Amino acid sequence: MVHIIRKVMEMKVTKKQYDKWTTPSKASYIGLWVGAIGTIFGIVSLGVAVYFYYNPPKSPPSASDEYIRTTTPTIVKLSDTSFLSWLGDDEKSLTLSYENTSKVSARNFSAYLKVKGEQIESFKSVAFKDVNMDVLSIPASQKLDLPVVEFSRLQALFPNTICGIGLKSWEYDPTLSDSSCNSASEITSSRIEAVSKFETVFNEKKETSSSIWIYTCEKCDSAALPRYELTVHHLNQDKS
Repeated sequence: MVHIIRKVMEMKVTKKQYDKWTTPSKASYIGLWVGAIGTIFGIVSLGVAVYFYYNPPKSPPSASDEYIRTTTPTIVKLSDTSFLSWLGDDEKSLTLSYENTSKVSARNFSAYLKVKGEQIESFKSVAFKDVNMDVLSIPASQKLDLPVVEFSRLQALFPNTICGIGLKSWEYDPTLSDSSCNSASEITSSRIEAVSKFETVFNEKKETSSSIWIYTCEKCDSAALPRYELTVHHLNQDKS
C-alpha cells in the first residue's frame, strides 16, 4: 500500500496530458488520488486511535466526585511544637507536631522552617533512617511528630540564648512564673514560619504556613533549656 501511494505521489501529469485522456482514464487517475488520500487519513486516524487508547484523556469529575471532594476537605494543622530528643540523635531538635483532622489521609507530606524569609534545610533524624521521607503520609485523624532542625543550628541564627518555643508570642505573667528562670520578664519572641506541603487523595496540592515563636533571653544559659522550655510551654497553655 505504501508503495502504491508513493507511485501515485510521483506521477507527474501536466494539464495538457490530462486533457488528452479519455474519460475512464481521468476517472481512474482521480480515483487513485482519492484512494491515496483516504489511505493516508486512515493511517493517521489509526495512529490517533492507538495513542488515545493507551493515553486516554482525563474525564472531568462527576457530580458525585465533586460533592465528595468539597464535603471531605483534607485539613492538616500544626498543633504543637517543642524541642525533643530523638533516639540516635546527638542533640535535641525542633519538632513540629501536625494533626490530620480529616476523614482521609494526607499524602506526600513534608515540612520545613523559614527564618526571616529564608528556607532552612531540614535534616533527617536517625529515628527516621528507615522511612522514605518522599512518601510520608498522615492517616485520617492521626498525628505526626516531625523533627526539622537541630537545636544548635537553630541557635546559631539568634544572637541571644533560645530558652523556649511555642505557637504564641511570649507574654510575661508574674502570677504564673516559677523559679525555673530568673529572667522570665526579659524574654523576647521572634517569629519564624513552619511551611507544610501535602497532596490529598483527590490529587490536590496543598501548602500551609503557620507561625512559630522562638523565645530568647540575653541572661539565660543553655542549661536552663531542658527545664524552662516546659515552663514556657505550660504557661502558654494556661493562658490560652
